[in-house]
Amino acid sequence: MWAESIAILPEGPDPKKLGTNPSMEDILALWSNPPPILATLGSVGGAGALSIGSSSGKDLVLLGTSGGNGLLKVLSKNGKELVFAGADEAGDGQLQVKSKNSGALICAGADENGEGQVRVMSKTGKELVFAGASKGGDGGFKVHSKDGRDLVSASADPNGNGLVKIMSKDAKDMLYVGANQDGSGALFAVFNKTGEAVCTLRVEENGSGEVGAWDRKGNGHSLTPGP
Repeated sequence: MWAESIAILPEGPDPKKLGTNPSMEDILALWSNPPPILATLGSVGGAGALSIGSSSGKDLVLLGTSGGNGLLKVLSKNGKELVFAGADEAGDGQLQVKSKNSGALICAGADENGEGQVRVMSKTGKELVFAGASKGGDGGFKVHSKDGRDLVSASADPNGNGLVKIMSKDAKDMLYVGANQDGSGALFAVFNKTGEAVCTLRVEENGSGEVGAWDRKGNGHSLTPGP
């Protein structure tokens, strides 16, 4: 193989003795003077592999295969994995951006139904933001607290209309923006801390608007057009 013939040239050091990718075979190496190796091109397990190293001999970028699928890793100067791009167990694409301690911060890939999804995590591993598909196949978006509670959600209601909810730290609905169940128009509702709707703005079946104010027991008044 042409790479092997170059790797054994007497003018250069033996790449397998320079501390970079000792598992590689058929290596074509680029090294500094004095060493270490700066880049290697070869094979691992019969598949192609490429690594790019730092001036101190540490691997920074690895390109290869895993399970027959392509694989890319970006490493820190301390050897911690910062970026991973490859395939999940189902064979769908997967991307992870990690902290300096290798904790996942951003994850993009496919869910169990093959739908795309993106997750943003805290440094402690808690999911803070989710964007993906609902069980019905509609788009969905959620913002969570640092303790994992839902704070904001945007998705589709059972009738396929848009729906936005803002929740309290106690998981109570605070604000609801969506559509009436009868499909006559929009519905805007404000809730108190115990979860009762106290202010509403909606469209009636006849297409007219209605504004309502209520106490926690459901007593109150509504205002509609007319004398």
